Amino acid sequence: MVCTGLAPLTMVPRRAVASAVGLTGAMSYFGAVITSTLRGWLTDKMGWEVTFIFWTGCAVVALIILLPLIKNQQLHSEI
Repeated sequence: MVCTGLAPLTMVPRRAVASAVGLTGAMSYFGAVITSTLRGWLTDKMGWEVTFIFWTGCAVVALIILLPLIKNQQLHSEI
């Protein structure tokens, strides 16, 4: 949970840090509830192999989606 609290500090103006930290924290807990339920259901119905492949695919898709944001953040890191 430390990373979700620290990431907004470098991405938003100082006046919006509290809101950004609160939003990322809330979404992290929401995501944990959803993914835990999905992981249990998927493992129960399909098995560990399918679950592993599914989450690996999700990680690759997330990386592809977030890669432009990471590059954009590096360009504006001196602001």
